[in-house]
Parts: sequence; structure tokens; C-alpha cells
Amino acid sequence: KDSINGSSHFASSGANSSNFSNTVPTDEYSYVVKKDNFEIRKLITANASYFVYETDFETGEKLYIYSSVADAEKIVSVSRAVFLSIFMSLFVFFSLIFYLLVAKFTKPLVEMNDITKDMAALNFERRCGDYGRDEIGQLGKSINTLSGTLDATLIDLKDKNEQLEKDIQRRHALDNARKSFINNVSHELKTPIAIISGYAEGVCEGISSDPEVIKEYCNIIKEESNKMNGLVTELLEL
Repeated sequence: KDSINGSSHFASSGANSSNFSNTVPTDEYSYVVKKDNFEIRKLITANASYFVYETDFETGEKLYIYSSVADAEKIVSVSRAVFLSIFMSLFVFFSLIFYLLVAKFTKPLVEMNDITKDMAALNFERRCGDYGRDEIGQLGKSINTLSGTLDATLIDLKDKNEQLEKDIQRRHALDNARKSFINNVSHELKTPIAIISGYAEGVCEGISSDPEVIKEYCNIIKEESNKMNGLVTELLEL
């Protein structure tokens, strides 16, 4: 009760105001916590605690408002559960958003990594997809351009290698033909030279005094000389 005019006002929340009709603790209730603008009073008879708020009027009277601590604890418990639910929902939501964003950026990078591995193995068939107009998209286009250029260069290099192999084979064939030709020419030249040398030596040694024999020898020497002259002419033409 107010000590000035002896009157007091109580506003209740689910309890009988007469339980706290006296502002001084009694056997019915006791202070648990006392602050500047509120108190926590425990009702001994009901074994329940209440928040009691005090305010002053200009008339000198005091207004006491009290509410059950159990109700407040229920509100806090519900609020905590709601907050936890909201927090978990937001956590799951932002985790999903983060996963989608990470997947958006990592999927192209993983694909480009696989494509570059294939390029290192000289496989240029795969191409990067359309990743947009950002830096990743530009990188994918650059990889496609590089892959196409390397593929065309590799094809051209293969063609040149095949042509080079053909040229090498042709050169080997020409070398073999040259060696065979030289051997054949050497053989063809040695034969008339040997004949001419033999018959000329016979004539010089006076192998026969018969004019017909000497004439025959001279005709053979002339014939073989003409053959050798023909071979030399063919060599000059070649």
C-alpha cells in the first residue's frame, strides 16, 4: 500500500490481486529478486513466482502490475524454439544457396580441368559449354579456341610427317636405284673395256699374221668401242 494516501492499485494476469494486496512481504509471499522498476515475488501458498512492476501516478498513488514467471518462461521457451527453427531454416536456406553458387562456379572449372587433361593427352574432341559472358565463360571460349588451333596444328603436323616419311622412302628408293644403276653401268663398261683390251693386246702381240684374223679383231675392237661410246652418251644424258 502507498504510504502517502494509503491506497494502491493492482493489475493482475491470471491471478487474484488480493494475493499481493500488501506491498510488504508477509507469510503469504516473499521477495526473490528486487530491482529498481520491478520485483520477482514468490507466492508461498501457491508455490508460484510473479513479476511485479511498479509505477507512480501524479496523484501519489502507485500501480502494481504483475505477471506469472511461468508464463514468461513459456513465452521465452516458445520464442527460443521459434528462433531456433528460424535459425535452422535460414541456415539450411543459405547453405543451399551457397551450395548452388559454389556448384555454379566449380562445375565449369571441373569440366574445364577434365578438358585440359584430354588436351594434354592429344584428345581435342571435347569442347567447353556456354558458361555465360563472365570471366569463366571467356576462359571456356579461350580453351575451345586453343583446342581447335592445336587440333588443326596436330592434323597438319601428321600430314607433314606422312609426307616426310614418303619423301624419306622415296629418297631411299632413289639411293638404291642410284647404287644399282652405278653397279650396272660399271658392269656394262667393264665388259667392252675388257674385250677391247684383250683383242688390242692380241693384235699388238702378233697373235696372228693372217690379215683376216687381224681384221676380225679390229672389227670387234671397233664394235665394242661403239657400244662403250653409246653407254657414255646415255650417262651424259642421264
